[in-house]
Amino acid sequence: MKKILFLAYLLSSFVYCYAELAITLNVETPGSLSSMIASSKKSQITHLTISGSINGSDIKYIREMAGAGYKGTLSSSKCSLEFLDISSASIVSGGDYYAFEHTHAAIGYTDKKYYTENDAITPFMFDDCYKLKTLLLPNTVTIIYADAFWKSNLVSITLPSNLENFNCVIPSFNLSEIKISDSNKSFKIIDGVLYSSNLKTLYRCPVNYAHSTFCIPEGVENVFASAFYYCNNIKNFEYPSTLKSFGYQALAWLALDKFRFLPYVEYSILGYYSSINVVEIEDGFSTFDASALGRGNWGSETEIDVSSVIVHSQTPPTIPDVWHSFGSKVLKGSLYVPKGTYSAYYIAYGWGDFSHIYEIEDDGSDKKCAKPTISYSNGKLTFKCETDGVTYKSTVTDSDISSYSSDEVQLCVTYYINVYATKQGYDNSDVANATLCWIDVEPKTEGISNNIAQVRANAVLIQTDNGQISISGANDGSIINVFEVNGLQVGSTISHNGHANINTNLHSGSIAIVKIGNKSIKVAIK
Repeated sequence: MKKILFLAYLLSSFVYCYAELAITLNVETPGSLSSMIASSKKSQITHLTISGSINGSDIKYIREMAGAGYKGTLSSSKCSLEFLDISSASIVSGGDYYAFEHTHAAIGYTDKKYYTENDAITPFMFDDCYKLKTLLLPNTVTIIYADAFWKSNLVSITLPSNLENFNCVIPSFNLSEIKISDSNKSFKIIDGVLYSSNLKTLYRCPVNYAHSTFCIPEGVENVFASAFYYCNNIKNFEYPSTLKSFGYQALAWLALDKFRFLPYVEYSILGYYSSINVVEIEDGFSTFDASALGRGNWGSETEIDVSSVIVHSQTPPTIPDVWHSFGSKVLKGSLYVPKGTYSAYYIAYGWGDFSHIYEIEDDGSDKKCAKPTISYSNGKLTFKCETDGVTYKSTVTDSDISSYSSDEVQLCVTYYINVYATKQGYDNSDVANATLCWIDVEPKTEGISNNIAQVRANAVLIQTDNGQISISGANDGSIINVFEVNGLQVGSTISHNGHANINTNLHSGSIAIVKIGNKSIKVAIK
């Protein structure tokens, strides 16, 4: 019996070693990687770390280890490479071509060959590498070209610390982790999402993003192609006033509850095997390019399944032509138009093709005051409401210290603001809440002179809504972290243009600790 158990132990140890065969190599001569690995071990290596210099011949060999041939994939019995660390290597030009062009239509390939370039991740370099799950790219790389990761299966990618240009989507169903060095000057990671360092472009959200509503930060102007590829937890978006464009297939594989089209944003074809329950087209469009929702002549997979379209324009926006009209999957849904505009939409080009057109009825649901907004400037709180002619009812309380017995008192001037709107004939609005506090600008220079306190501080307004925390007034570049009262971090971001938004999973009634720099503020989640 002991011999049997011992043999079983040896067998399990052998299987474990075979399953995780890791090697580290220094390639001194570009193109020599294949001579450094025994052919019998090539298909068994699961973890590979490389330093030195590698060229096209080496990339071709690595691709084969990860499951990619020249045209198509290799049998799983011929490849095992799951982890590749070439962060300490450099890519140089020369050697053999490593791949043919992989067309986006179906699974075709052309005869166009691709070669390596100095310090670049060139097109299709990791295309079809279906075994590869973790990739650490060379820190010397400065540019990543389009389609470098086409048909990839990556779970984790670490981008080069010297990366300057990123022109590539990462269409992986499993991409859960994106990393880049804090020293990189062109890109940053906030809440796991890849942005340009100036926050103007949102490049990629990981598929495991946990929140149902994605709040695009203020300052973002462009949503990159395939930015939310397969982020299945996302059901809605909140948009910044700075947004200018929504990229190609940015909503690929999503099933959204609602998506709003804004007249100041340019939209590409958004979907790829996607669905949206309610599409809302805001007022302000003179022309509407419905091809953003996909058309059969662009590929049936780009057509988004839509249940309802709500349009708010009194005059039907112009549909340019048949190439920019609604697809068949959209036309199967229902079109809702403003009261009194049924006839105009019924005969309008493109709009009249909907099988079901309904006017939005006045059901009295708008007889409730809109929830007010709160802002602070120049020593004054300001309330605004989308409902005209309202009266504001507000309370402001503070947590100033009235008495204390210790020889040291931590000062924290904080005001808690509650306000709702009321109007005759309307129901009262929901209550808006905010926390107003002051963040010391130069705490080391503060003091009391001639019985007058000398303090420079910024007023910071913090508001919450369904777990989302909005902050205005913080210095640009301030690191903002959110914690539960037990110390567990639940969110992080960096302020931009004086604003920051953080999505958390905190529920109404819970308490959050918002830390702005070295200042911590207790906030009630509403």
